[in-house]
Amino acid sequence: MPLLSTFGAASARGFGGGLVSGFPDPDLSSLLAEQGNLGNSANRVSIIETNDSSKFLMFWWRNDYYRGAVVTVSGSSVSIGSEQQLVYNRSWSDCKNAGWHWDSASGAAIGVVVDDGSGDQIKACRVTYSGNSMSYTVSSGIENANNYRPPYGYGPACRYDPTNNVYFAIYGDSYTVQARPFTVSGSSFSFGTRRSLGVTHQGYYLMNSVFKDDTSDLFIVCQRYSSGSGNYWNTISSLRYSGGTDGTWTGNVTNSNYKTIGTQTHDPAIMFNPEEGTLVVTGRDGNNGDIFKPITPNSNGSLSYGSDYYFNATNPSQPNQQNNSASYGCFYDPVSKANILAEYYSQYSVKFWKLRTSGTSISEFESFATLFNPYTFVSDAVVYDSTNDRTLLGYGNGKDPYAFPSYWVSVRSLSG
Repeated sequence: MPLLSTFGAASARGFGGGLVSGFPDPDLSSLLAEQGNLGNSANRVSIIETNDSSKFLMFWWRNDYYRGAVVTVSGSSVSIGSEQQLVYNRSWSDCKNAGWHWDSASGAAIGVVVDDGSGDQIKACRVTYSGNSMSYTVSSGIENANNYRPPYGYGPACRYDPTNNVYFAIYGDSYTVQARPFTVSGSSFSFGTRRSLGVTHQGYYLMNSVFKDDTSDLFIVCQRYSSGSGNYWNTISSLRYSGGTDGTWTGNVTNSNYKTIGTQTHDPAIMFNPEEGTLVVTGRDGNNGDIFKPITPNSNGSLSYGSDYYFNATNPSQPNQQNNSASYGCFYDPVSKANILAEYYSQYSVKFWKLRTSGTSISEFESFATLFNPYTFVSDAVVYDSTNDRTLLGYGNGKDPYAFPSYWVSVRSLSG
């Protein structure tokens, strides 16, 4: 990737576009497909690839179930198949992102859910499709979903490590984060030993995570609470996995495996930009509105931290006193190679920001689009459409929320 302009040069231009050659700017202007009349919500939408470049699977959560649809690309056109009711997933607060991953060998999407088939148990789930129809199977129970054990939070409850060819079910036991490895062979699941990650969290504000494939590094952000000081704060941990199908985790952050990244914050999210080799964490400072922090993972798994920045196009080093709203997620755009940050900045409106970094410093930062009444975005809300060399964004949204709301899932082109 060519060198990005410096923070100072970007500041002089108001962090405007056009600073990077060779990559298109992200653009959300093109609505490709949508499907409505989905009951009373369509939350935590994710979209993943399949073995067929013209087929994608889109998942969302509503009314204690994961729902889904097959998305078909024909030429440049996109269609969303009929909604399929899939596996039960109990709503333990915000337990609404299974972390779906396409498993080419198994020919299915793999995720982790809280299924009540035998008393609210955390289970691995396998979803297949044929034409526009989807079906699922679940594993035996990994753990009983009690004592704050569900995979809380916006972040995925399932991560895949291609180096070791193993999945991880990530969830809480009381206030401690656990990971249990498992493998998939056809429709069969095999589970390894549960490991504590040495990370604690505050209730259902666990957790958001990202996995760095080439080094088997898991980065987790979550909210913690100190009863002595009465403060919430966001923390990040870095853990490296090794040892095959039932290995161990090694923590790479000092101070009890934590690094504090902001006080009085909630709803943290994290993404990794492989082009820049940089993590970006978003959250909310209760006093100063939304914040984000660039972080560089080092070769040994340790982290180098940038400053806290704010959603302020004029000067991100300073809080935007006109805005005290909520961070709404972040993800990586594989076409523009940019970090995309979402911000709920006024009633029913979400603003999208394009961020590029050089190490832990900003080189480009600007708002490029606004959507009306979409829901929180997750890191797997985007997928690459190789047929058209574009990024597809899947999201849930509500229309006419002022009077008689209806709920939809939509697909837009993010980059072309």
